[in-house]
Amino acid sequence: MHPDLQPASLDKLSASMRVIANKMLVSPPSMETIDQYNKALIQIQNPSSEIYGFYHIFYVSLDPARIPSPTFDRLNVGIVAPLMAGIISLQRLVTTRPNNQVFPYLWPRIVAWSHYLCKSEKSLHKKIGLSSLNRWFVGLLDFCLWMSDEIPTNTSLITSSPLSPIIAAHAWKCCFSQPTEFRQRDRALRMIKTILINSSSPLNEILAGSSLTLADLAGIIMQQTEVAIPRTTSGDRWLDLELLDHIWHLDMALDVVVFFDGIVGRRQKSIPDYPLCGALLPVGFVTTVAIAIRTLSSADPSDDEYNKTLNNSLVLLCSLAGQQRGDQVLQTALEHGLLRALIALSKRDQLGEIAGILLRLVLEFMIPSTVYYYFLKALEAAYTEAADSLAHGTHFPSHPDLARAWDRFLVTMGTRLDLRIEFDSDSGPSRGVCGNAKCGKIAARKDLNACKGCSEVLYCSRECQKVDWRARHRASCAKERDSHSKARIIYTAKERTFLRFLLHQEYLKHKFQIALDHTTGWAANRNAILFTLYDFTTFPVQVETYQASDDIIKGVFRGVGFMDMQMMHLREGAGERKWMFKLARENSEVPDALKDVAVRLDSLSRDQIRIYVAQSLQREGMVAITADI
Repeated sequence: MHPDLQPASLDKLSASMRVIANKMLVSPPSMETIDQYNKALIQIQNPSSEIYGFYHIFYVSLDPARIPSPTFDRLNVGIVAPLMAGIISLQRLVTTRPNNQVFPYLWPRIVAWSHYLCKSEKSLHKKIGLSSLNRWFVGLLDFCLWMSDEIPTNTSLITSSPLSPIIAAHAWKCCFSQPTEFRQRDRALRMIKTILINSSSPLNEILAGSSLTLADLAGIIMQQTEVAIPRTTSGDRWLDLELLDHIWHLDMALDVVVFFDGIVGRRQKSIPDYPLCGALLPVGFVTTVAIAIRTLSSADPSDDEYNKTLNNSLVLLCSLAGQQRGDQVLQTALEHGLLRALIALSKRDQLGEIAGILLRLVLEFMIPSTVYYYFLKALEAAYTEAADSLAHGTHFPSHPDLARAWDRFLVTMGTRLDLRIEFDSDSGPSRGVCGNAKCGKIAARKDLNACKGCSEVLYCSRECQKVDWRARHRASCAKERDSHSKARIIYTAKERTFLRFLLHQEYLKHKFQIALDHTTGWAANRNAILFTLYDFTTFPVQVETYQASDDIIKGVFRGVGFMDMQMMHLREGAGERKWMFKLARENSEVPDALKDVAVRLDSLSRDQIRIYVAQSLQREGMVAITADI
């Protein structure tokens, strides 16, 4: 054992100090003795070798044998006294230059007590006060930083302990639970970061061990980011690049999120599970990330610290946008200057890793999100602000991939913004179709009544509703209500209507090709049930006709008359979603005529088929899509 931890080290103390020290070694010391011990430590001048005389007391006070049994439900002085002695000792030791050599002997005892405190905080803070517990954890991590300074073996000892991440997570909460001396808190935070981003423990185990929830951790991270990006009474927030400490606080928070969600290098086809990102979404983390990107887009690109924080911010934005309804994430980011920031970053001569992230943001998230109504509204406002930066011929000459991506984005944006304007005008989707398959009347939506059971099917009269109820809708009403309940949660009524409107525009654009494809499909099987897939994950939209599988047939009610099935394929975050639009219409001669053409396909030329299909479409047959999601 190191000499400073042995009883002989008490010889370094003055006579009056030794009296107090000997009282402290009594088990348990009285609270009066502990108070004298505290005052004695405060009186020791710094630097002084006399402080090392108290290492033995610290060592004895933290004997793991003194840790109460988990079943011990009463706290008495025998339990509280050694803990208070440890807290006082630790707090004083970190104000000196600790003896790094004693750390390997102290560390196992510190870990054992710290783990006990994590599990017993609720019962302990009533006895010794929450501020004392906070001092323990903040002081502990500050102590660890000093002890690991210039001694790699001490650092390895700390980071390799399976309990260290649990203690670090709890200490992180303590750093912000109550006002703490700024420098001590920051030193503790640096040690917390070192421990957490070198952890091999799963996040759920760390949270369980430190008595924290995912929401608790998200709140701590937001408190840390607000040191860098403070809230103001005016509501405006920014990242002050002149305060390097602000950058460090932000970077630590981002590093921890990136590490625990395992974000770097993951490229799933489906929506990935990023639990920490998910917990941060409702507490304003998107705004923080967007402000960081906006500010750092104008920073010195040669500064490695800035580039690291910027890279983390962009990676996290991709991850946040990859969640369900990632368009809402991008909408919030656009409201905080994202578009101008991305343009500025794309114009840099040297992008490095950022180029790939920017390309992914534009192609995989920004462009597919232009099908969403409120994203388009935010994009229109952002584009108005950043239009000068997107002037033709002024951007990305040295980055051809990004140049093509932005050109494609501009074309897509222009097309969809025009459609949104039309949608909001009087000529927008104000019509509906009667759900009675024997009627199919198209009228203004305000003149149609929705079924009170499912709110999805419209009727032009009570008579039509009665006919359809007996013939078809009675069997499907509850099913349609259930199948649309999730859609109502995920998408608002306006969003769903806008999606239907976009689909209708593509239907009109491709109507002739759709009819021709149906005719060809029926040539192979006159009774085939066909549907049209509109792929909105790309631009221009790709439209293809397929024969419905058994799963699709079972999922779509087929009643009296004909049922046109249109499937809309969307990008939703990093995943995909397919909606089936259904249109019930009366039995008309158009599909029958097309099927007749299909039967005689071998005897007709391709041009003859095209002419016949075109003539059929002049009659009312494949009418506009009016069914809702």
